[in-house]
Amino acid sequence: MPQERVSLDAAGRVHVAGELAVGANIRRRGEESRAGATLLEAGKRLNAAAIALLAGQGIASVTVQRRLRVALVTTGDELIAPGQAWRPGAVYDSSGPMLRALLADQGCEVLDLGPVLDTPEALAAVLAEARDNADLVLCTGGVSVGEEDHVRPVLERLGGLDFHGVAMKPGKPLALGWLGASMDSGTPLIGLPGNPVASLVGWQLLALPFVQGRQGRAPAPLERFPVAAGFTRRAPRGRRELLRVVLDWSAGAPVARLAGGQGSHMLGAASQSHGYLIIDADTPVEEGHAYGYCPGAQFLV
Repeated sequence: MPQERVSLDAAGRVHVAGELAVGANIRRRGEESRAGATLLEAGKRLNAAAIALLAGQGIASVTVQRRLRVALVTTGDELIAPGQAWRPGAVYDSSGPMLRALLADQGCEVLDLGPVLDTPEALAAVLAEARDNADLVLCTGGVSVGEEDHVRPVLERLGGLDFHGVAMKPGKPLALGWLGASMDSGTPLIGLPGNPVASLVGWQLLALPFVQGRQGRAPAPLERFPVAAGFTRRAPRGRRELLRVVLDWSAGAPVARLAGGQGSHMLGAASQSHGYLIIDADTPVEEGHAYGYCPGAQFLV
């Protein structure tokens, strides 16, 4: 009987408010888990609730996997660190701090190899260091087709390339390869685009599941459900487009509205959006029509 439903009068008699039900409010031994039952499957991340579950069973320690060590490589002569004095032609490095935070959120140990000069020699030296000291290399920039984009040729020289380019916007110049003899025996490398929003989208949809798989975790299926668009927009040509949107619930049912500018360098919309409205290639957006909506919160686990 809950204490708040019981009172004691001056004569020492106990009074109970409400009806009594036999067996109610009793925590029975084994009602949640039986002796020998699995509490947590292998690959489960030890979040606060999982730690509480173990502690509630008197378990003080468990065997865990070593943290995945990820070498983070950013490329570009134009990059300067936040806090430095700006100079003409310079760009503050936003992808590096973003990816460090995203890797830390996944429990990775980050080996930050810093911005690398746009020369094949400098990139080759840094990638060799990354190969020898990390479980995975995450590289941003230098994977497109410009004269100073050296990741692809250097990667093919030091290892191999599995694929380069995906039909999505933003995030097209994404690459997957390896440093060493093979993907199985070498060090995998994920090449993300240099533009920060394209890098973020590439991380969330492709790099994050890969990282979780290397950690021994089972990546969750991508969540998406139909939401009506509150705007019109021309069709993306040849690629699926992920529009950064916010959900407007003022009319009862959710309506997707653009969160701001949709350029692959525009971080304002990315930082404010609730998720992505996924538009198939060559499909125009018509106001009131439903399209697949992908909640951004699913990428935070």
